[in-house]
Amino acid sequence: LAVALRAEGETAPPVTPGELRGDLDVITLFALRKDPAARYSSVERLDQDIAAWMAGRPVVARGDEFGYRLRKWLSRHRLAAAAAAGALLVASLYTVLLVRQNRLVAEQRDRATAAAAQAAAVRDFLLDLFGEADPSKALGEKLSVGAVLEKGSMRIAAGFADQPRVRAEMLHTIGATYHALGNHARARELVANAVALRRQWPDASIELSRSLSELAAIERDDSHLDESISLAREAVQAAGVDVQARALALNAFGVGLLMHDQDLDAARKALDEALATYRAWPKPDPVRIAVAQGNRAAIDLSDGRLDDAESGLATAIDV
Repeated sequence: LAVALRAEGETAPPVTPGELRGDLDVITLFALRKDPAARYSSVERLDQDIAAWMAGRPVVARGDEFGYRLRKWLSRHRLAAAAAAGALLVASLYTVLLVRQNRLVAEQRDRATAAAAQAAAVRDFLLDLFGEADPSKALGEKLSVGAVLEKGSMRIAAGFADQPRVRAEMLHTIGATYHALGNHARARELVANAVALRRQWPDASIELSRSLSELAAIERDDSHLDESISLAREAVQAAGVDVQARALALNAFGVGLLMHDQDLDAARKALDEALATYRAWPKPDPVRIAVAQGNRAAIDLSDGRLDDAESGLATAIDV
């Protein structure tokens, strides 16, 4: 440019660094290198680089850097680049979702397999345990249910170290049976051990809720009402949205509040939700529903709502 201007008898205007940008700056500096061997070999090569710059193509002065050539290609093919980026993003999201879904399916499969194995182990244990009461195996000894349960308790204490979840389920089952037989001390010991085990596993919150509800009922039947309410409240939280565990926990919580005369409004709310949740079971248990209706009627009786109490109790009695 300066040569052309001098040929016309004019003076080249000063060029500030701010006027040189990107590739044009590089072309200028490349052409002005002190070493002739390091500059453009001919005017044609310079002209080619200027033409490349004007067309948005890579210039020789920049070298052969991959990132630079990629940027130049993207600048010339914005639509195609945007489409490719969008396709890559969709593919990446799909891959992430697919991997996540596969992991969830695998986890659910593993949980189902573990639950089935646990149920089979508990079933086999109980069948074997109560089979000992068979006269042909007991050698004439008449074994009571209590004696059979005590044998089972000792067998659990001595074994199943490598199956802690099976151990917890059997402790809960035998403890609940002791509770039904009125042996609250033994029931409390066994179910409390099941609770302690299940507190260790974050993925066992539903099982923990069941054991907490059972322990709350044991404490309630021993008139330890503060402890019963505390355990039942924790059971409700642990149950989450599981309808079976939640119904048991809400019933235990409502009955504890009722017996304590602590908060009848909260007790009514808990038992109303327990009734609705019992009815939402895949196979509703009419006896559990009737018991909850009887508990709900007791609140109406305490509030002087005699007609409502009589209706609720009559429904429970019919069941």
